[in-house]
Amino acid sequence: MTRWRGGEVVDEVDWAVPGKTSAAGATAPAKKTPTSPTPSTPASVSRSMTPINHNIEGLRSELESRPQTPTVIGLDKDEREEFLRRENELSDSLAEKESALVAAEKLVKELREELAFLKEQESAVSKVRFALSVPTSRLINIIRAGE
Repeated sequence: MTRWRGGEVVDEVDWAVPGKTSAAGATAPAKKTPTSPTPSTPASVSRSMTPINHNIEGLRSELESRPQTPTVIGLDKDEREEFLRRENELSDSLAEKESALVAAEKLVKELREELAFLKEQESAVSKVRFALSVPTSRLINIIRAGE
């Protein structure tokens, strides 16, 4: 079963048959893959009758590798109250940090918009300064020449 779930091709002689493990399943005939592909499946694709959801398989292996989560059931009343109090404190702290993060992201967005606006203004002022500097320098040269 492990090889099959891993996506490997399993020989027919190695197939798991329900009748091998229980007496109730001994009367049920084993399901075999169809010999001819259906019109919706290409002939090059061979797969089992049971669909595999790879997301669920990934979650199963992830859950098996995780350590056990501590429970409140085995604690006495004082320990349980302390555990719940600490859990509430941590939840409150997390909520505060999340709201601070949202506020900081909003501030960053506003500052970026202001920076873009100031860059546009600086560019416009620079163009106006250049446009005024040429006539001003000509005017200064005329005044100096007339003295």
